Amino acid sequence: MIEILFSYILALNPFYIPAILTMLCFCVFLWIPTSRVLGIKPYKAKQRIHDLEIPRFGGLIIFSLLYIFIIYGHINESDHDHVVCLLSLCSIPIFCVGLYEDISQNTHPYLRLFSMFIAATMALIVTNIALPSLSFPFFGPIISDSFLIYPFLIISIVIFINGMNMIDGSNGLLSLTAICQLASIIFISIQSGDLNNIDITVMLIVALICFLPLNYPFGKIFLGDLGAYMYGFFIAFITIRFYGDNPTVPSWGAVLILFYPLIEVFFSYFRKIFLDKLSPFSADLDHIHLKIFYVFNYKISKKISNNLVMPTLSILWLSPVILYTWSYDSVLGLVLALLILVLIYFGLYWAIPRYK
Repeated sequence: MIEILFSYILALNPFYIPAILTMLCFCVFLWIPTSRVLGIKPYKAKQRIHDLEIPRFGGLIIFSLLYIFIIYGHINESDHDHVVCLLSLCSIPIFCVGLYEDISQNTHPYLRLFSMFIAATMALIVTNIALPSLSFPFFGPIISDSFLIYPFLIISIVIFINGMNMIDGSNGLLSLTAICQLASIIFISIQSGDLNNIDITVMLIVALICFLPLNYPFGKIFLGDLGAYMYGFFIAFITIRFYGDNPTVPSWGAVLILFYPLIEVFFSYFRKIFLDKLSPFSADLDHIHLKIFYVFNYKISKKISNNLVMPTLSILWLSPVILYTWSYDSVLGLVLALLILVLIYFGLYWAIPRYK
C-alpha cells in the first residue's frame, strides 16, 4: 500500500508541490501590505478565537493551483481522469461564493446553500458516474432503485460541505480531519483495486500536508470558507464515486469516513432549533471544538488553547480512519464503530461545560 501511494506522489507534476508551498508562503509574508491595499476587512465572526489578522486564502491558493494542474493534465495526458476535470468545472459556483465570503464576510446563508445545491446537482448529472447502492435497512433499497437517489445524494453533499465548514474553527482541525478522510479513501481504493480516485485524492492530501505546517501550531494561514467548502465538495464526491463503482462494499463505510463533520452539522442543527430556540443558520459558541477551547482558555493563553483543541478532538477525527481499516467490509463492524463514535461524541459534548 505504501509503495503504491508513493508511486502516485512521485507521479505528480514536479511543479505542483513547489507551487503550493511558494504561493502559501507568499500569502503569509505579504498578507499585511496586500490586505491594506485591497481593503480587506478584519475577520469579525462570533466564533473567532485568534487575536491577529490571519489570511484566510489557503483554500484559494490550493484550489486555484489544483484547477491549473488538472486542466494541464487534461490537455497533455491522454489517460487523464476526465471525471475530475468535469468535477472541477462543477465546483466553480462554490469556489466563487466561498471566495466572496472570505473577502466580504457578508454572504447570505441562502446564497451559500444555493451554490452548494447547484454544484452538487451539476456534478451528479454532468459526470454521469455510477451511483452507490445504499445498504441501509428498509429505505436503502427504495432510495437506491429510484429517482430519490439524486435528491438524497445532493442533500447529503450539501450537509457534509456545511459540516466541514462548521469544524473549521481551530488550528489544524479541518486539515487533519480531511487528511484522515482522504487516507481512508486511499486505503479502501487500494484494498478493492479501484484506483480511479487515487490521482485527485493524492493531490488533495499532498496540498494539505504542504498547508499544515503553516496552519498548525503557528496559525499563519487558514483555509477559509472556500477551502472548507471545496474540500467538503471533493471528498463527498470522491466517496460517492468510489461506492458507486464498488456496490459490494458496504455503504455504511461512507458514514464512518465522514462521521465527524456529519454529526457536527446534524447535532448543531437540531440543538439550535429544539434546545436553544435559535435559527439553524445562527452562529453560536456551542460547537464542541469551541467548548473545548474555552475550557482551556480559562487558565492558559488563547494561542495555546487554540492549539490544544485539535489533539483533544483526535478521538473524533482519527478514530474513524482507525475503525474503518478494521471494519470496512463488515456491515455489523461498521454499525458498531458508528455507535461507539456517537457515544463518544455525545459523552464528550455533554461533559464539557458551556461557555458563559
